[in-house]
Amino acid sequence: MEAINWGARVARVQRKNQSTRRREFKVNNKERVNRLYKQIIQRSDIPKRLKRETFESYDTSVKEGFDKKLRLIKNFTEAYPNLEDSLIYLAGNVGNGKSHLAVAAAKVIAYKQAKEINEGISEFMPAELPSGEIFLFYVNWRSELKKIRSSYRNNNTKFSAIESIQKMQRAKVLIIDDLFARTKISSSDLDDIFEIIDYRYQRDKITIITSNKFPAEYLTSLEPSDLKDYRYNPMTKEDLDLATDRIASRILHGCGERGVIEFDGPNYRITKE
Repeated sequence: MEAINWGARVARVQRKNQSTRRREFKVNNKERVNRLYKQIIQRSDIPKRLKRETFESYDTSVKEGFDKKLRLIKNFTEAYPNLEDSLIYLAGNVGNGKSHLAVAAAKVIAYKQAKEINEGISEFMPAELPSGEIFLFYVNWRSELKKIRSSYRNNNTKFSAIESIQKMQRAKVLIIDDLFARTKISSSDLDDIFEIIDYRYQRDKITIITSNKFPAEYLTSLEPSDLKDYRYNPMTKEDLDLATDRIASRILHGCGERGVIEFDGPNYRITKE
């Protein structure tokens, strides 16, 4: 009776299993990309209402010229990952869909990120996001600032201002919604904004900002007495001008030739209802 070559039989089974895995890997490629994309969105902190927004759901008919603004933002996402300018700033009236478009743009880039991650996954690796990396992070500046200020005042709070700022710095794509939204800004707010903007500007990290204020116009108009903490932390006009110029210049240079995209139409939320 001929002896069975168990080693050869096991090797054949392993090769067959590997071949099956490779075929399944290719067949499930799109499904895996979608799963990675969902993981990126789930970890992003984008509010539930904004998560459903897309370019297709944005109504450009509210005012003439909005289709051109939409095209500028789409061009930004289409150029990824070879962006010439890594910052995009959407400014203007309340209710013009700036947050809608910021999230829609970030979602397009997030899907491209998912494809990039997928390309680096072999058939023997799980389709999971690399741990510790922040692919997309959404921050409403007004609410985040409240938590940061509270953290500065109360050392016992579980929220860490330093961790929040570092997360905003490190994220591969960052959405800052409603920057400069508070009626009163402080010198420490300016310091925090500079730390975030400068870190990302120096490293060409993708940053999408929405605001009701235009950066240069708003920042350069500030007087020391306008600062919330002026009574306790006096600042000279010269020091304030230097601090605000540093922020405005990085934002504007980061936007490149595209510049700040202005939204001056009627309240989009009311018009489309």
